[in-house]
Amino acid sequence: MEQLCATELGYGLMCVGGTKNDLGRGPELIRQVYNPRPINPQILKKIENNKQSHGLLNRHESNAISVGIKKTFIKGGLQGRKSEAFTNRVQWASNANATGNTMMLFNGNHRCTHIAESYEQEFYSWNIATTDAKRRNISAREKNDAQVIVKNTQNILDQHAIWLVKFYDIGER
Repeated sequence: MEQLCATELGYGLMCVGGTKNDLGRGPELIRQVYNPRPINPQILKKIENNKQSHGLLNRHESNAISVGIKKTFIKGGLQGRKSEAFTNRVQWASNANATGNTMMLFNGNHRCTHIAESYEQEFYSWNIATTDAKRRNISAREKNDAQVIVKNTQNILDQHAIWLVKFYDIGER
């Protein structure tokens, strides 16, 4: 247990769900291959019922998901434990989203799935518009329209499709 505490980096909010990498800012989030509690409608319904009863509580330490990451991918923005809701976002290093960089989801598959399903249309619009904005063979007007959609949907997702993450260093140990 002492070694696990030594690897704790801190807490920060991250967009989870419809993209694997915090809307293209961080490394790819790898979900567990084996999940002893398969994602099923009953658990997702329980999360939704809890949300309706007393809020999603996605910014509270007791509901944080756990992610292992190389410390060098994080630039800053993490905080230590606290009793009230977190508002800080993880800040990624400039190379964090390079091809091949990954982080490992230890727990939280159900919570990520809930966010993905709750904001399915926004994630879809963001993904399509991001692709369109990068295309070369479209008009300036189409590119501008795509950039507006990216900005608007990213604004929604950055406010609502987030979850508190407890980061652990899985680098060279």
